Amino acid sequence: VATTLGKLGVHAAPAVPKLATCLQDPSEDVRIAVAVTLGQLGEQAAPAVPELTECLKDSSEAVRNYQETSP
Repeated sequence: VATTLGKLGVHAAPAVPKLATCLQDPSEDVRIAVAVTLGQLGEQAAPAVPELTECLKDSSEAVRNYQETSP
């Protein structure tokens, strides 16, 4: 679902708050997918910046690396 939202661009903006909460998901795969999706949304993902900043502390190096591609 997150990947599909990323392809919707500006039309996915209403989902950004929910996506941001998914950055706390226990699954590394979910956190990566959400970080990638937020990166695809570009400026539309700006409301998720605080949560993305927290991803810099993620235990997963993959999540931390994908977070760096987000806004």
